[in-house]
Amino acid sequence: MAAVLVGGEIIYVLSHPNDPINWGYVALVFNTAIVFGCLIVWFREGWKALEFWATLVVMLLAHTAAYVFILNRIHFPLMYYILLNSMELVVFSSILRRVAGSWEKAGSTKVSYRK
Repeated sequence: MAAVLVGGEIIYVLSHPNDPINWGYVALVFNTAIVFGCLIVWFREGWKALEFWATLVVMLLAHTAAYVFILNRIHFPLMYYILLNSMELVVFSSILRRVAGSWEKAGSTKVSYRK
């Protein structure tokens, strides 16, 4: 994931050498990749459930809209992302745990290893 993000940044810089880089949006991309990458890995059992992906998309849209709104108004240091990532992971994990009940009840991800 990091290689894709860094590669994309290198391609952008090479194709637009005179344009300034908006580091706030670069931080947003990396922050989003970290937060949602962790959630996807942590909730692997929900991958087969539509509710998991629908909830993740709604959270991603809310996350992106909030950050774009904030980044257009204020600039905060990169160190704040550590605190914000932690808070987002706590909130988003609790939301996914609540949704997890619906996909576990439906049996969409239950796998039996008994023979």
